[in-house]
Amino acid sequence: MSSASAGAGSTSSTSVDEINVREAIERHDVARLRQLGQQHGFFTTNLRRRAWPILLRCPSSTSSASGSSSPVESAFDASLSTSYAHQIKLDVNRSFVHFKDQLHPSPPANPTAEPPPSIKARRQAQLQRILVRLCARYPFLHYYQGLHDVCTILLLVLDEHLASKAVENLALFFLRDAMHTNIEPVMQLMRAILPIIKSEDRDIYRLLEECELHPYFCLSWFISWFSHDLREFDKACRLFDLFLSSNPIMPIYVAAAVVLERKEDLMELDREYPIVHSFLSKVPQDVPVDTWIQHALRLYRRYPLATIQGMTGWQFDENCAALRFDTDFPSSPLRTSPPASTIEQLMDSASHVAPTNHPDSSGIYAFKPLPLVKRMGRSYVPVDGDAPALILITAVAIGVLSISVGFMQQRVGGSGAGPTAEEAARSIDVLARVLVLLIQRGN
Repeated sequence: MSSASAGAGSTSSTSVDEINVREAIERHDVARLRQLGQQHGFFTTNLRRRAWPILLRCPSSTSSASGSSSPVESAFDASLSTSYAHQIKLDVNRSFVHFKDQLHPSPPANPTAEPPPSIKARRQAQLQRILVRLCARYPFLHYYQGLHDVCTILLLVLDEHLASKAVENLALFFLRDAMHTNIEPVMQLMRAILPIIKSEDRDIYRLLEECELHPYFCLSWFISWFSHDLREFDKACRLFDLFLSSNPIMPIYVAAAVVLERKEDLMELDREYPIVHSFLSKVPQDVPVDTWIQHALRLYRRYPLATIQGMTGWQFDENCAALRFDTDFPSSPLRTSPPASTIEQLMDSASHVAPTNHPDSSGIYAFKPLPLVKRMGRSYVPVDGDAPALILITAVAIGVLSISVGFMQQRVGGSGAGPTAEEAARSIDVLARVLVLLIQRGN
């Protein structure tokens, strides 16, 4: 069932979650919409048509909210040009191969049935205009293959005028790391999948390391937000709900979740690069995407980008969209986003940063964690080599607590004031158990 048909069938039995979405839309509450977009998404095409523009800070007009657009709104300046026009045309000609059911005037009996040629041609012309307009208006944003897949989803949910505005903010604040002159900034971010997998499952990590597999297998997942690889429109839209509601780095966590969820099949493969790469590069089509989403959200909370930097010793570009997201695209309506000229400067400065701290092809699996004292905190994740330092810290804590107990016994003398010796002894016992576990791990 398509999103549109799902929306038509649920009007008489609106869920509480859907009511929450509607209320957040009415209030233009970006923070609440982000929360709901992560939790369960926006359910229908009609709700997405209203929610996505708010999340992208391009509120829809009355006409666009109804799914139609005036000729004036969709007008295109034929004088606009870009050096990427030819590549855009090639990609547009290959577009709308999937999600054919969304091109029909009404839900077809056969979802794979070819839509009327006139409708497909009109949609392709709209997609062409959107992409050319974007590259012409922002020449510092370099088109890449896969961007047309992202824009296809936006166009199918929004009208051309609204999709064109949405794509601008999407490119400036979410996808700009893929729009440099080369793909290197994206590859530097994509390597974050490796320490996540290493901390979650050593078996999978050892397999990838043995095959010397780099995260190229999930490149299209990251730069197209999975829209190039998924075949069901509802699944793609559900992931867009998540990505539009999250930090731009979120596709990496979904990619990690997809890999981790496939452990059983993965471990049965021959440990050869071509075989493992081919297997991982194919997105499973029969898995509920909410399984990946909830897993990814847990990974994101446990391994934020700052923690990954501490675990590996890597330093990501401070001007990348992920590290600047809270500053560049805040949820509060009281804070504005920087102008496009500032984004251009950020991208230009990033392109001049020498990759001195970037691992080469042979060292991508060689992590050099920062000192323990720099990684301690709420998001601390233990790494290899931490055990000796933690043993020392725990031993010192036991010693300090033991001395404190002695002073308490002398001063309190069993009067019952303050912590009792029995309570202190229990604390020492807990610390001692921790010490034993750390020693065992260290061995």
